[in-house]
Amino acid sequence: MKSISSFIALASFLAYLHNPATLALTLPPPKEISAPTPPFGFRTEIHFNPDRHLINPISLYLCAIQALATWSDAPWDSIIPNAMVLVIPELNVGMNVVTTAPTGAVGELRLSYVLLGLVQTVRKMTGENRFEAAEVDLYKGNVGTGVLSIYPSRREGSRGSSSRRDLSAPNVVNSSLSAHGRGYSGHFVHPQFPWLILDWTFDGRRIRASEIFTTIVDAIICTAAEPASAERSYIHGVSLLDDTAMNLHAVNGFPLSNQGIRKILLMVAKEAFVGERRFEEMDFKFSERGRVSAEGFFIKIGRM
Repeated sequence: MKSISSFIALASFLAYLHNPATLALTLPPPKEISAPTPPFGFRTEIHFNPDRHLINPISLYLCAIQALATWSDAPWDSIIPNAMVLVIPELNVGMNVVTTAPTGAVGELRLSYVLLGLVQTVRKMTGENRFEAAEVDLYKGNVGTGVLSIYPSRREGSRGSSSRRDLSAPNVVNSSLSAHGRGYSGHFVHPQFPWLILDWTFDGRRIRASEIFTTIVDAIICTAAEPASAERSYIHGVSLLDDTAMNLHAVNGFPLSNQGIRKILLMVAKEAFVGERRFEEMDFKFSERGRVSAEGFFIKIGRM
């Protein structure tokens, strides 16, 4: 897994440009933020389905981000005794994890193998532009510990919409062009917890969707090895091609838990980028019970 320490100074500087008054209050001195080191002997073998069952790339990214955000709540080194399943019918994609090692064996399947294998698979699909059904063998040394399967959840042409705009629209209470015509703003209220609100503004500078989503994947995996309740002042991520960066930082004295970071980034991906069908540079803020608790942005590094 790559380290993004070379971008820490950049992320801090970008945060300063966006809100210099709050930087000193929200960001501790720069420190290493990187994806967890793979366990010794861990490796994957990724096999694409020979029948080439295609998966919509946006659906794949959203499902992967939801899996990472949800599964990471469990301890990094926890043992998976049987199976894990995540199916999102409206996106026509599913993920299934099964263990292939006997309980108590040296090669027991651990959550860390699944999360690292998923990230490696997303990066491989992106790098090769090959979004197809796949099976990922998870090894510890020469011992197969489990298999991660990624597949369409229904046959092509079956009934049901795959449009994220249709799914998100009831909860987006305001979307409008800015008064200056420069940006496009949106406002999302969580349907189950209406005191949680996400606001965003796009600035018109386009970014490839793959770069946005791999930036989010990078940020989430950087939190995965720590407890869900552990707190930090900020997180950042860098895209697969190193040309897009994101930053999310706490404001107004609110701490950011790793679990909270994952949920916010899932909400940004699902409701702002996919819900609005816009992939551009963006500023966003997250509010709880009427107070802004976190702010962030996505920006092309080449702009600096």
